[in-house]
Amino acid sequence: MKMEALDWCIEALALFDTCLNSYCFYYVQKTFNINQCMNYILCIDSSLTAIVSLLIFVTNLIKIPPTPLFCSLVTLSLLIVSSLFVNYNFILAYIRYKRIWTSMSSMTIWKTEKQLIKVTNFSLIFTTILLVSMIIFNAHFDWRLISLYNQCMGSTEIAITGLTVYSIRLVITICTVVLDTKSLLLVRTYKNKPKISSTTNGILTETPCRATLLNCGIFLFSVIYIPIAVSYGEFLKLAMLGQLIVYLVKSPFIIFLTFRVNRTNARLNQEDRRHKEFEEAKKKRTERFSRV
Repeated sequence: MKMEALDWCIEALALFDTCLNSYCFYYVQKTFNINQCMNYILCIDSSLTAIVSLLIFVTNLIKIPPTPLFCSLVTLSLLIVSSLFVNYNFILAYIRYKRIWTSMSSMTIWKTEKQLIKVTNFSLIFTTILLVSMIIFNAHFDWRLISLYNQCMGSTEIAITGLTVYSIRLVITICTVVLDTKSLLLVRTYKNKPKISSTTNGILTETPCRATLLNCGIFLFSVIYIPIAVSYGEFLKLAMLGQLIVYLVKSPFIIFLTFRVNRTNARLNQEDRRHKEFEEAKKKRTERFSRV
């Protein structure tokens, strides 16, 4: 009865996550400029999350017997979003920090949006190839290097490799938090200085630092949750449940904060334009009086 309730919970969450993240993908496409790297990442994240949630729903509903191919697909679906989530959070934090730093110091353009989108696509392709290769070799040679795969195949063996991967993710997450904290401190330090007042509006168009900090906290929750799931058995089911809870909050909250920041930025830009028009009119008036 307990397992049946857990299955129902997973299926309900997976279906809801699929619908919610599909809407998030549509909303980003409709509302934001996806030619900007940070909005482009939102599209990839929400679309992949919707696909993975749908795959979890289907596999849990159909009750397919465990085979190397089936377990490989399940393992990939559970690892791809979490792995890219960590990579993309770090990319977002690094881009934000570099842009703020260059705008505060030399006022020069760091990289174009096209260059940053290429880096984003490379990260997507590289992470996918790495995960697929690792899962294929693990299944073909029966190396039992991935705990999720082992659980799916009916083994309770815990792989040390998985613990190593989680440790690496934790280090990347900590680096992301450090970069975001530095970005927040830079903005708060320099935002009132006249020489950089025109650059702070541009910073606000990007995904807010608070969103990445929040999602780092969500990932830390998943890092803590998975060892607990291991200790209580049924690791695969509890891992699915934990991932689906994260998917429920992750994309919608980032998009919500991005919308708020973009709306604030539009208001500030309007005020900035009015101030410039006022200053220009004042200057022309002074020049006319000086000629008389």
